[in-house]
Amino acid sequence: MPKKLASQPYKEHLAFERLMLLIATLLKHPGIGSPDLMDSRNDLHHDALAIVQKTLQGLATELRIQLPAGYPAVSTLRKDLETLRHYTILDQRMYRWGYYLGTGALSSSELKVAFNPTFRTS
Repeated sequence: MPKKLASQPYKEHLAFERLMLLIATLLKHPGIGSPDLMDSRNDLHHDALAIVQKTLQGLATELRIQLPAGYPAVSTLRKDLETLRHYTILDQRMYRWGYYLGTGALSSSELKVAFNPTFRTS
């Protein structure tokens, strides 16, 4: 008798699309959520995940994927980021200066070289 697979939160179509849109957003916008890349009108506090949310919603519109109004919630994105960390797509570290999807595959020094070709590691 085949072993029953454990239930996972991405079996619903909308949840799976949300995860794929989050990955695509992080790929297309490296450093998203960084205070350096944000509007300078709000100098006191920035909400990196709110920027990720807005950009993800824009990408969904661009790809003609219909999402419910206000979807996904920031708390839902936070859980999705934990899923990406669990599968080592994202590193376990804090992302105070923006999200970079490559941290699950590249070391910090390799990322510096990838984003700044004039950087020398020796």
